[in-house]
Amino acid sequence: MKIGAAAFPAVLWYNSWGMVETDEGPRIVPASMTSRYGTLRPAGTPAERKTFYLTAAIDYPMGRPHLGNAFEKIGADVQARYRRMQGYDTRFLLGSDEHTVLIPRYAAAANTPTDAFVQQRADIMRDVWSALQVLPDLFIQTSDPRHELGCRQFVQRLFESGFLYDKSHETLYCENCEEFKRVRDLRGGFCESHPTVRAILVRETNYFFRLGSFREPLLALYRSHPELVRPASVQADIVASITAGLDDIAVTRLYSGWGIRAPFDPGQMIYVWVDALLSYLTAAGYGHDDAAFRRWWPADLQIIGRDIAGFHGILWPALLLAAGLQPPRHIEVHGLMLHHGEKMSKTMGNVVDALELADRFGADALRFFLMRACPFREDGDYTHEHFADVYRREIAGQLGGLYDATVAMCRQSADSPTSVPASQNAVLDWSILPLLVRELHTRFDRCEYHLALASIVERVVAPAASHAGSAKRSRAGGGDRSGSQPAELIQALRVIAILLKPFIPHTAERIYATFGFRAAFDDLRLEDAIAPDYSASDSWSAVMRLGGQTPLFPARPPAG
Repeated sequence: MKIGAAAFPAVLWYNSWGMVETDEGPRIVPASMTSRYGTLRPAGTPAERKTFYLTAAIDYPMGRPHLGNAFEKIGADVQARYRRMQGYDTRFLLGSDEHTVLIPRYAAAANTPTDAFVQQRADIMRDVWSALQVLPDLFIQTSDPRHELGCRQFVQRLFESGFLYDKSHETLYCENCEEFKRVRDLRGGFCESHPTVRAILVRETNYFFRLGSFREPLLALYRSHPELVRPASVQADIVASITAGLDDIAVTRLYSGWGIRAPFDPGQMIYVWVDALLSYLTAAGYGHDDAAFRRWWPADLQIIGRDIAGFHGILWPALLLAAGLQPPRHIEVHGLMLHHGEKMSKTMGNVVDALELADRFGADALRFFLMRACPFREDGDYTHEHFADVYRREIAGQLGGLYDATVAMCRQSADSPTSVPASQNAVLDWSILPLLVRELHTRFDRCEYHLALASIVERVVAPAASHAGSAKRSRAGGGDRSGSQPAELIQALRVIAILLKPFIPHTAERIYATFGFRAAFDDLRLEDAIAPDYSASDSWSAVMRLGGQTPLFPARPPAG
């Protein structure tokens, strides 16, 4: 596994003792060591700490990730930040799925060796995630030798257990989604997911997995785990497919010179979807670090898109059952990100570049919009007009306006803005905050990010912004210029910074740091928002030291 290769070229993989394996052997990685991809965290921590292993789908490195990819990864990052915030020892996995049949062709067209090509694309991918404040603990590349070792061990186990057999077949295949197709899955010979790509006829002898024999074990699994796949509608569809009967599936292809060779037949390579699914295991230590694997597996939450729910809801648990391994605790299926009603697709040429939006308007503005305006479990439809509306009303209007007005009032106040006792704070109804925090825990647990943000905005941001607007107008008319009004607003902003920390991390930290609170931002949990904190005795001077402070968010909304 290659982590931060440009900054630390010798680092290969974490082991379970808080060390990394390097070209020079294992060495300790200090907690403060960072790369451009975020903090390098040791995998092994004291056993008494609760763990949370979270994965998102690993992506084909065909080009720069688009807004649809970013929707999933930002949602996963929000979950990871929430878990860390609540004290979990969290392992958040992203990666690059590098053994697609198209990769050697792209590399040849670029006149670049295939291994160098995938490394370049993986670096681009990590740069995009970093720019969007998506910071995984691990980034796996399926071309890594340790992943290959784990894959080979896994399929060898299936082979020796009698779950694999060889068979000649003729099957339609879409090279873009790397999936075998039935005639009824196609539209006039074209893939539904890639309407410009005609399926090809594959004639090969491959090894098949006895998926059909797992009908009853899978049904039993779903009966005993009614929330294995969420939402319930997707699990119902999966169960219906299993009930209707399952066909055996090829888990190898003829070796093409690029892929992981099957250990029992070097003329075959592991089917790319099996290769990709197994990255969740190998990143947890399977095949190379038994102690780490015992610590991290099963995964607590796997986040995937609806278009690959079948692989994750049928083939994936069947493979795990065949290998005698536990399935993940939950698989969260998110909706698709559409653009003017159409699924985003590179082959259709209708993708929206997430990095361009982040460069123009800030990563946090984009993160807020995607998590606020698009229910995670449903399809979201991105338009510039929709982004502009949310940006104008809530991002720059309410949140940005509240912060900017509070800073301005602090500078105009005759005394310290922290001189008001908690009992006089009239901006927030503090009695609702324990219930709000309890609700937010539920929303995070169920990836209902839009509802979490709706509650934060409606119950905290909007009232505080309204209060700030009234106070600003009052001051302009010669009203109260004491420190009591900004003191109340500072407390509201502290609450907002804590509650929004998983969603807009950079902005939340900036808000919190502005007013000089004594508690470290990194140590804050949601429960810290329940009561005010008047410990920031130097808040006024901290604001005065800001100098020419730029607005929290530019007033200029996104344009098409």
